[in-house]
Amino acid sequence: MPTEQQRQRNCQKQKRWRQGHRDLLRARYHRKKLLACKLDFRHLRADFRSYELGDPRDAPNPVPRLIGYCRVEQRPVWGALWTLRNISNARWAAWFRELEVAGLEPVELSGLVVGVPVPFNLRFIKKCVALRVRGVCEMARDTRNPPPWLFNELRAGGKGQCRRIGRVLPDGIVERFKSLREASRAVGGSTDWISHLAATGSRDSNGATWFDD
Repeated sequence: MPTEQQRQRNCQKQKRWRQGHRDLLRARYHRKKLLACKLDFRHLRADFRSYELGDPRDAPNPVPRLIGYCRVEQRPVWGALWTLRNISNARWAAWFRELEVAGLEPVELSGLVVGVPVPFNLRFIKKCVALRVRGVCEMARDTRNPPPWLFNELRAGGKGQCRRIGRVLPDGIVERFKSLREASRAVGGSTDWISHLAATGSRDSNGATWFDD
């Protein structure tokens, strides 16, 4: 029969083996990562739809100039971005200003719109918009760059040009950030939620309106 001291030494050996085993370490890492994951229920609310905007001057065959998403109750679908046309430096803002000078407004296209009449959650809608933009690029025979008439930008894995972000504070002061990560660090919010606010021209809990710059 092993003594108590031998039993303790065997337990220590087994413990060291478990701690050093590659598969167990990997499983332990994924378990800690899963437990540390926070679920944002705002992304699961079925309240969003996609849209496609065209230029009325392209009639009778308008092409999608801007593909995005918004809440289902927003009318017009481009209303939130339209209010930011004189603040943002994005390509879609310059297009809106050009239409305003001509006395025109964007035209909502039928296209492959998702979320009408049944709305979907934010995660699904964002993926649908990304797939639609990629599909337009494929039809233009360039999967790496959008066609010149499409104002959406392709972003994959954080590579390429940084996404410039801005926000309008409740007192009217405009702040601009060189990247989404810089904006996240400045306000202490998640990059995923700030990305959503900027893409839709929405307000955060502090009353600041975000936009793509």
